[in-house]
Amino acid sequence: MVAGMHAYPDIDLEHYGEKFDRIREIVDACSLPVLIDGDDGYGDAKNVARTVRGFETLGASAMFIEDQKAPKRCGHMAGKEVLPAKQFEAKLRAALATRRSADFFIVARTDSIALNGIADAIDRGKRYRDAGADAVYFEGPTSGRELEKLAEGCQGVPLATSILERGGKTPFLSPKRFAEMGYQMLLYPATLIFQSPRRWRRLWRASRRARRCPGPTPSTWANSRRSWTSSAGKPSRSATRRAADDGAGSTPRRSRWLPLSRRPQRR
Repeated sequence: MVAGMHAYPDIDLEHYGEKFDRIREIVDACSLPVLIDGDDGYGDAKNVARTVRGFETLGASAMFIEDQKAPKRCGHMAGKEVLPAKQFEAKLRAALATRRSADFFIVARTDSIALNGIADAIDRGKRYRDAGADAVYFEGPTSGRELEKLAEGCQGVPLATSILERGGKTPFLSPKRFAEMGYQMLLYPATLIFQSPRRWRRLWRASRRARRCPGPTPSTWANSRRSWTSSAGKPSRSATRRAADDGAGSTPRRSRWLPLSRRPQRR
């Protein structure tokens, strides 16, 4: 979301500093539990510790960190790399040791499916859970069968995955189907980003067609002027007739389409 607010793609262009202020605003305005995308923790173990402490202090309820190498990118993109599992376990332990409350939920994400296969992802999931992660997040499974294998290989572990509309790797299944397979958490990271500009575009198109939020255009101004005045500048017959029907005497009613600069000003 923060990258979208800056019109940046998800390729490691925003970090702890950019996210900190936005998270504070969201937590302050929202009564729901807030899950933060902690990316790769923004560095080594000491950076991860700072990230966890900062996000928890802001009032977030949970966060996830991932085992990608920097510079990280969206997990549904090609070209990513992952850290050795042992190196990420050290970062994960730093995160767990830093949190003030055990209620601050920490999710360990692995992006190894696309690089090392399902077996390696399952092994990492188990290791991260043993290291203390509250849940495991598998990024980028490409089929229902892969999702099932991951869940079968990590039975008893709270699982999460993400679904991206229009271009994501993971199939867009129903929440009920994911729950049947064993996934407790589903992330839709691009839903708001996709819907917001789409709805704005529809609003402006409707506005131009004067259907929902009408706004004046040169053509409507000209039509309004022609309907109210004759070529000599006097009220036209049709305008006078409409005014009389409205009980407004001989003075025609001003069109609501006239621009503000052309409307009579109250004194």
